[in-house]
Amino acid sequence: MGRKRKGKAGHGSPDRQEEMHEVVHHPNYDIVWEPLEGEGSPETADPYVREQLTELYELTARSPAEAAPILVERIEKYPDVLPFYNYLTVAYARMGDVEEAKTLVKGLYEKRPDYLFAKLNYIDLCVNEGRFDEVPKILGDKYDLHLLQPGRTRFHITEFVGFAGTVGNYFARIGKIDLAEMFYDVLQELAPDDPQTVRLERALKMGRLSERLKKLSASITRN
Repeated sequence: MGRKRKGKAGHGSPDRQEEMHEVVHHPNYDIVWEPLEGEGSPETADPYVREQLTELYELTARSPAEAAPILVERIEKYPDVLPFYNYLTVAYARMGDVEEAKTLVKGLYEKRPDYLFAKLNYIDLCVNEGRFDEVPKILGDKYDLHLLQPGRTRFHITEFVGFAGTVGNYFARIGKIDLAEMFYDVLQELAPDDPQTVRLERALKMGRLSERLKKLSASITRN
């Protein structure tokens, strides 16, 4: 993938804001740091909503307990602005309110299974609960954004990082270390400090350790 620096902007999950604007050229689409308007993000057509998304994205990172009630109000007022649901899920998770987060994840996936972050959050839920067989069904056996959301030519960096981190974590957890490492290598280039990258690194360490233990066990058994 080729990279072209464009200026400055934030990227990553709500845990990280980076001063940069870039375009990364994937063979089938561009990964961008600037807010998407229209393509995949119709809610950004409203300047006020766009401003609210930016402010609440940052507030969720800084103070999830403060962000949560505001996000609940915004969802009541703008029920079709899906990122508000995603931010609220993150806020609940960081506050330790796991059951509320699970309820929101399940509800959003049932309501809008086509929404990328609804898919990704639900995949994480399935993986955490050991329901690995559900993941290929959720993705339709499509492990590339270009295939998962055909017709789109641009994805925001948060979409790509979320997808790569979630799918990479799934592969690491089921023992497909080579595939997980491919996602990890790209994340290291694009978002080395992002929580998705950090989580995948931990998952890979555990996966590699498991492989070594299996080889050790097999060696001892043979002897």
